[in-house]
Amino acid sequence: MNGYPPQHYYYYPAEYQPLLFSQLIGFLVNAVIVIGLASTAITMVRKVLAGEEVEPPFRSPFWEK
Repeated sequence: MNGYPPQHYYYYPAEYQPLLFSQLIGFLVNAVIVIGLASTAITMVRKVLAGEEVEPPFRSPFWEK
């Protein structure tokens, strides 16, 4: 015995709850971004295969120079 009280390194599930919710929110945001980009890409590929002219979906004012 060294005179110090024993340290307990156990965690309660309630301590992980904020981490779980932040990971779920991050996953949902990433899923929405991936689904949006995939749907844009699929739409552009369909237009190209149909022979239509395709413009870039995200125009930047710096490209116009």
